[in-house]
Amino acid sequence: MISWIASRRHELHCLHLARPGLETLASRTRESSHLGVLTGDTVALVDTVASDSPIAIRHCAGMETDLHSTSVGQVLLAYAPEPMRGQLLATIRLERHTAKTIVDPRRLEAELLAVREEQGYALDDAEFNAWIFCVAAPVLDAAGGALCAIGVSTVRQTIIDDPNRRAIVIAEVRDCARALS
Repeated sequence: MISWIASRRHELHCLHLARPGLETLASRTRESSHLGVLTGDTVALVDTVASDSPIAIRHCAGMETDLHSTSVGQVLLAYAPEPMRGQLLATIRLERHTAKTIVDPRRLEAELLAVREEQGYALDDAEFNAWIFCVAAPVLDAAGGALCAIGVSTVRQTIIDDPNRRAIVIAEVRDCARALS
């Protein structure tokens, strides 16, 4: 048990520090927020805060999802150290969940490069679930690697039709992640 705790200390530290930020993020965006960590070749949601909105996406802590088709997974892949990122990209199964899921390895690598070099966040626009839109940003360590990822999930239709709302949600997610970095 002690060795497990020692091996996961950065994740536990993120969890402890992130909870107030997740609560604020959920309150400010009125969307469900979550904290994800890399667990082998998947991403695990280790904490979630449900939106108070009557129509909201609900995630459960402990849920594991794909790296390639979720915004938290794409952020963690994009900011993983190069040897690890290459190994993960060579071994993960790029399963199609929707018509928008990225299943071409070269296209995924280009998306990850844009996340890391240009955007600083990832979007999941119906890649994992056709009804869901997600935004995630990395919580960075001193060397610029991702300790974890902070994200929000919303019903796709509520954000796609409103570019201003989309920009606000992206900014809120990035600000929350930056505050924890």
